[in-house]
Amino acid sequence: MGGSISFDASFKVWTEPISFSVGPSLDAPIFTGGGLVVSAVLISAVFFKFFRDLRLRPLSAVELLPNGAGGYEQLNAGSSPGSLESVGGYGGVQPDDVTVVIPTLNEAEAIGLVLDELRQEGYRKILVVDGYSKDGTDKIALGKGARVIYQHGLGKTGALMTAVEHVDTPYILVMDGDYTYNPKDIRKLLTHGRFYALVMGSRNRRYISRLHRFGNWVITKTFNLLFGTGLSDVCSGMYLLNVNFARQIDLRSRGFSTEVEIAAQAAVEDRITQVPIDYRRRVGRGKLSTWRHGFSILISVIRLAQRYNPILLLSAVGASAIIPAIIILAFVVLRLLMFGVWHSGWALLGTMLLLFSAQFLALGTMAFMVKRVERRILQRIEREKSPA
Repeated sequence: MGGSISFDASFKVWTEPISFSVGPSLDAPIFTGGGLVVSAVLISAVFFKFFRDLRLRPLSAVELLPNGAGGYEQLNAGSSPGSLESVGGYGGVQPDDVTVVIPTLNEAEAIGLVLDELRQEGYRKILVVDGYSKDGTDKIALGKGARVIYQHGLGKTGALMTAVEHVDTPYILVMDGDYTYNPKDIRKLLTHGRFYALVMGSRNRRYISRLHRFGNWVITKTFNLLFGTGLSDVCSGMYLLNVNFARQIDLRSRGFSTEVEIAAQAAVEDRITQVPIDYRRRVGRGKLSTWRHGFSILISVIRLAQRYNPILLLSAVGASAIIPAIIILAFVVLRLLMFGVWHSGWALLGTMLLLFSAQFLALGTMAFMVKRVERRILQRIEREKSPA
């Protein structure tokens, strides 16, 4: 009765080399030599469908206008100002309802020409926001009968914030004072002002240098990818703004990133569209530094996406893993086909990266679909609010 119970255990550690082979160790079809190519093709189909769906039709001047009977009529991009009047006027925005805002800085050579053309087109409410020019731009504008004020803050952002504080119309039309934009195109923007917070002018490429075209293309494509839009010129310097919207937006950028930041905030609310406009040779000396301002605007696009659309930005960053994945898997397939050598470790790494990027693409697809549903709901609400 006085005995005790005790336990005795012993442990032994040994090592044994492990050799990988295609069949026994990695027998899933996605890892095998023959199945890897087929699996890569099947997975790539997911990426193809995602990018195809992401490419929305370009926004154009094809919109719905009230027809007076409770319905809507389609307005085509090729309509002339006369035909616009026949299907609903200028979308409720008449020339007297808009103030033309012209930010200026040393534009003495061009400002007089711009103001003369605006007067010829019938625009009387013109506000020149001067950034303390040293060449007499402000005096020339005063001599042409324009209202001149001096901005606070820096760059276009400061000029726009100053203008919003001084206008008494429900809309402002912002355009550069370097003669590159034609006042005849303003009516195209006014046509859609009633239905959107921001109407941008999409410039033709005739007088835009190839380098600037490429930079604008990169910036616009990046913007469309991160914000789910279909714009063709996010850097345009002519646009129509609803003043109530302009007073609510939070502008933090400087320099030439102002338009991109305004477009980002309008895109988040799905209240943005565009119309085609002309673009002319500028008069006077240019201020845009192609590389410095181009990279600055591109970085601004990414920062804005982080602020206003972080899910899609995260999806894009994660999906970028597809690039090394494709390189690695292509290396594995080439080695297998050319030399009969199977690199199971590299195949595993490439497949993991591919699946990793596929997960982020799926997340981005879901975010994109949710945004599309939200867009349709908001459009229906806006249509129900529109008077018959």
